[in-house]
Amino acid sequence: FANVSPVPHPGSLIENYYISPITHLNSPATSLTQTSNNSTRSPSNTPTLSTPLILTRMLGDYASLLIKGSCFSPFLHLPKVKNVEPDLTSFPFTSMAICSSTGMNLSSDKQFFRQAIDAARHRLIGNFPLYECMQQWDAIHAILIYESLEIKDAIGNESEAWRLVVPVKNLEMGFLLKMTRTYIEPYLQIRSPDITAFSDFKSTPCSPTTTTWGRWRTTETTRRTVFIVNMVNFLNNYDPRTRKTSPYYEPLNDDLILNMPLPCSQTVWLAYEEENCRLAIKNHQPWFNYSSTDPDHSTTEALSKETCLSSILSKYSKERIQAAIGPHVGLSDSDDLRRLIILCATEQFL
Repeated sequence: FANVSPVPHPGSLIENYYISPITHLNSPATSLTQTSNNSTRSPSNTPTLSTPLILTRMLGDYASLLIKGSCFSPFLHLPKVKNVEPDLTSFPFTSMAICSSTGMNLSSDKQFFRQAIDAARHRLIGNFPLYECMQQWDAIHAILIYESLEIKDAIGNESEAWRLVVPVKNLEMGFLLKMTRTYIEPYLQIRSPDITAFSDFKSTPCSPTTTTWGRWRTTETTRRTVFIVNMVNFLNNYDPRTRKTSPYYEPLNDDLILNMPLPCSQTVWLAYEEENCRLAIKNHQPWFNYSSTDPDHSTTEALSKETCLSSILSKYSKERIQAAIGPHVGLSDSDDLRRLIILCATEQFL
């Protein structure tokens, strides 16, 4: 692990799917005005109802974003060696998932690719107990890509409503949840926002010779992956039209999702030396239980100062958060990813 270059910014994707709320609520400089009881007054006009559609289409197009230019992911902190930018092709399961997903998107005859995806997914599920560390991440990430196709398919499936037997979806989500729970078990400090907590070599399944910074980076990757698993699981069981979840929906771990540190800033994530990383953390780290009574604080700054979702959701209303974040979400870098996670949480928990 060391440095990562972001996926190309999906601005055009958002422009196609996002219906802007009222202009004065859409600015990234919008303020969050808190009341004396630490709650937030909701704006008189609620944000657009397109928020669930933004989320589903953003995650549904994840595989498509990965093939634009070099294959990078905001979930990995990859090394930069001799000016050669690494990419996701070094992960075999992920590479297979990207290729199969691309075939599904481009081919008019999808039967072969569906069979290939099913076979690959079953192999990953069956062999997962044999994998360790980054092999486990590779397997989970690959299945996430496959599951993102389910999200994309669900968007345009109104035509299936006439069928006597509607195809059953999300049958593999239960396996993904169990795989993820197994994956995070060795990360004992996954809830800690303090980098010094990783000075203990037992805090991660990494080699005892791994540095404190190395253990923090690996845990940050794990946290980001867990957030995405939660989002994919929720959205695959969520109807954006009725805003109701499936009766078969099984949460991953709501307490962990609400209290685990949100992704660090892009400045921190791009640091490729420990000294630079620690300095960036000192300057950019969110503050635990941050609260501002100054109405001139921008929304972006206010939300970036919070450590976890539970703090954000307890202080600000759903309408205020969604209006403040607007279209500034995505998978292009840590900051966009953080806002995407917060936006999804407003649908999931508020």
